Amino acid sequence: MAARPKELCNVVFGTTSYPKTLMCSQASVVPAGTLGFSVMLFLMTSVVCFTVLAIRRVAVGGELGGPTVSKWVTAVICFCLWVVYIVFSILKAIEAI
Repeated sequence: MAARPKELCNVVFGTTSYPKTLMCSQASVVPAGTLGFSVMLFLMTSVVCFTVLAIRRVAVGGELGGPTVSKWVTAVICFCLWVVYIVFSILKAIEAI
């Protein structure tokens, strides 16, 4: 028989500490539709990142190091991909897209 969430939470956190058991009384709801979006967005940005690293391996001879310009260009591209992921995740979370 599966334990009810409140009982399971009390077993994990114990019943002697008030703030920990207070967490058990609050529901945690995660929208079901955002996981697929996040996974697809992550896959797209990671494919771009791996493509940049593969091109860099051929052009420079490795993923790390090399000329200063290529290091900065790669860093800016990876940073921009991270920003794109964060911005689109936020836009999806606030249901703007």
